Amino acid sequence: MILQKRQRKQNKRASTSKQRKRQHLLDVKVRAKKVAARRTQSVLLTVCGFILIASVLGGIAFGAKRILNALFFANSDYALKAIEVTSDGNLTRETILRAAHVAEGKNIFSISLPKVQEELGALPQVEESRIQRILPNKLTISIQERRPVAWVVPPDVNVATFNFENAYLVDRRGILLKTKSLAPEYLGLP
Repeated sequence: MILQKRQRKQNKRASTSKQRKRQHLLDVKVRAKKVAARRTQSVLLTVCGFILIASVLGGIAFGAKRILNALFFANSDYALKAIEVTSDGNLTRETILRAAHVAEGKNIFSISLPKVQEELGALPQVEESRIQRILPNKLTISIQERRPVAWVVPPDVNVATFNFENAYLVDRRGILLKTKSLAPEYLGLP
């Protein structure tokens, strides 16, 4: 008996059209279960990796927030003990502090300097304001007030019977200022 080696089918094209119809173009054995298992394992590892990274980042953020709170925001060393207010006009310290929503005892880091500056800028008398933190527990507020240059009276008011309650002061930029009390330096304005 002669042993013949069994020839393996090769991926080559058949010569006649009849043979081509019967022949598969590729002889590929697919190991579907192994491929599906690898794909599932890869997806599972990716999802677990994302969950692990998200957990670590969340833990870091939570820990950082607690540390910042303990070191800065809840620390009594940073409680506001002195507020220095300077103004070059008639605004009082109480008016400025009330408009700025700032009080002693408040944590110096909980005060938003741009917000305080915006609130002070909303006062019609304030032309410019500067706010500065001085660590550990001091805040300085400097106010530059508008300088009125003239009186403005509504057209229906008789100028001969001038009353400051019916009139407004106007600065060089045309901003109207209502006066609550008549300062002597404003009497000589046109």
